[in-house]
Amino acid sequence: MNRKPNCVALFVADAVIEQVGFIALDRYALAYKIEEELSARVGRPPGDNFAITDVEGLRIIPPVLSSFDTRLRFSIHPFKCVPFALYDSTLAELLAARLFVGAGIKASLVFGGISNDLHVIRILCGEPGGVLLADDDFSKGRQFINWERFENAVNAAGSGYWTIGINKLRKCG
Repeated sequence: MNRKPNCVALFVADAVIEQVGFIALDRYALAYKIEEELSARVGRPPGDNFAITDVEGLRIIPPVLSSFDTRLRFSIHPFKCVPFALYDSTLAELLAARLFVGAGIKASLVFGGISNDLHVIRILCGEPGGVLLADDDFSKGRQFINWERFENAVNAAGSGYWTIGINKLRKCG
C-alpha cells in the first residue's frame, strides 16, 4: 500500500505488540489488518481520513482486541471527568499501571496546520513541563509538548486518555 495505516489502527497494533508480544506480523501489516476490521465494524472504508470517535472506539475496539488476547481491555478516561490540574497525576497512575496510554486530540493543535481531524497519539511519559508523545507524523517519531498545548488539543477533541492493557483481575473458580 502507498499509505500508512490510520492512527487508531497503529495505536491498537502498537498496544497489542507491547502488551501481549504479538509479533506474527510486522507493525504495519498488523495495523492494516486491524484497520480493515475497525472499518468493517464502523461501516466506513479505511483510509487516511478514517477517524473513530470515542463512542465508536468504546464499541468497536474491545472485540478487535479480544481477537488477540481476551484479557486485553480498552478504556477512555475523558478529560471532562478528570478534576482540573490532575491530568498529570492521572497520566502517572495510568502509566504506573503499565497500560498502553494515548489520547484523542485535535490534530491541528499538535501538528499545526488547519486540519480539524481527530487523531490518536501515544503518550510515552509525563513530566512537570509537559508530555512526551510518539507518533509516525512527527519527523523524529517523538515530540515533547507542554501541558497547556496538550490539554487544549485533547479538550478540543472532546476526548481523554485512551488506554489498552491486560486485565489483571483474577476470576475465582
